[in-house]
Amino acid sequence: MNKIIVKITLCFAITLICLLGVDILNLYAQRLSTLDAAWKAFDNEDYENAIKFCNKGIDDYKGGILKQEELARKSAPIPPVGQVKANEEREIFAFGALNNLAACYFIKGRAYEKQNNKNEAIKAYREAEKLTYARIHDPSWGGFWSPSEAAKERRLLLER
Repeated sequence: MNKIIVKITLCFAITLICLLGVDILNLYAQRLSTLDAAWKAFDNEDYENAIKFCNKGIDDYKGGILKQEELARKSAPIPPVGQVKANEEREIFAFGALNNLAACYFIKGRAYEKQNNKNEAIKAYREAEKLTYARIHDPSWGGFWSPSEAAKERRLLLER
């Protein structure tokens, strides 16, 4: 009896969500960071939502981040790419918001590129290129890559 009630309730909830047009990705985004939601949408080929989440992330992160990049340029060596030592990893993660901002611009560029919107992709890539101290950790191989360098490569390919 309880299983039937649970199934009926679940069916009702799903029907209600569909009827109200609630965006399932927005429900997931409440549990994920904006950046995680953007990556997830991009990986699911939902480029519109990837761009929306990136725009939200850019709004969230942009405030004082450009000053953080400027200060880093004056006082710190440019962070390495690839696998790094523990102390270098801590330094890279200390620029968390800067890293997230650059990732948002990069994902936004890739999403626009997938939509064949070359001009908007180039704009997003140019913004990511400015953030030379940003690094993105790739857990699949345990290293870091530069969204600035990757954005420049993608932009140059689009401008051919």
